[in-house]
Amino acid sequence: MKNRNLILGLFLVLFGIFLILRNFGIINWSIWYTLFDLWPFIFIVLGINLIFNKNKNVKIITWILFFALIIGYGFYTQFKLETSSNSKLVLEERKDIKHGNLILDLNGAKIDIKETNDNLIYADVPNPIVKNDVKFRNNTVDIKFNQKSHKKYNNEIYSFNLNNDIDWDIRADLIAIDGNLDFSNLKIRETDLEVEAGNIEINYGNLMESSKVNIESRAANIKIIIPEDIGVKLAFDGVLNHTNLKNLNWDYSDSYYYSPNYNDAKSKLEAEIDMEVGNLTIITK
Repeated sequence: MKNRNLILGLFLVLFGIFLILRNFGIINWSIWYTLFDLWPFIFIVLGINLIFNKNKNVKIITWILFFALIIGYGFYTQFKLETSSNSKLVLEERKDIKHGNLILDLNGAKIDIKETNDNLIYADVPNPIVKNDVKFRNNTVDIKFNQKSHKKYNNEIYSFNLNNDIDWDIRADLIAIDGNLDFSNLKIRETDLEVEAGNIEINYGNLMESSKVNIESRAANIKIIIPEDIGVKLAFDGVLNHTNLKNLNWDYSDSYYYSPNYNDAKSKLEAEIDMEVGNLTIITK
């Protein structure tokens, strides 16, 4: 019992020190993500404690060293990311490219997507653990950004400026993301989003005759802004959520909501949204 109280007391003291350092801005919560890398050391510490079961000094020293290792390694990874140069991807515009695929697998960041007429893509992703891959095939470019690590550092802002002369398909798997997807001046043919958690705002334009969007969300707040002249066909399913769809006075038939101008609109958007928990807001302007 005394040994358990000793370990618990030591943990509370060290955790209290961590909170003090956190409140003064010296360290942040991202240090705990180092546990993904260092968790095997827990077995080493427990093993040493079993071997030296009757030696309290050894137990105290091993646990202090373990927490010091976590904080020290967290400082190292945090400093490494903060001092690294921004990772920019710039592709010059090519006349032979007519279509682009943007594929994102990201977590723990703020993303901003908008148009550019200077490049095929201009992306600024200030995180060295995010890797990009570009492939050209026929008249298409495939651009991937992949963040394999589960670590999250300081809510970086990832910006993606896409060429507004070609049409795009966007597929994104997002975890803990705040996103501003401004498609108002982009030719977006299809959007496929999987959102684990976050706040997403999507602003659509009317440059495409037909666009599709599919959103699957576990816990998110999603706002979709649509021009008044776009005809919308929307299916919505969920468990614990809130939506303003019924306040729009749209027609409802065969599990779909239809905007009043759907049949006559020159530009149409078809949406499939499955949301477990969260809020969906549709705004027309």
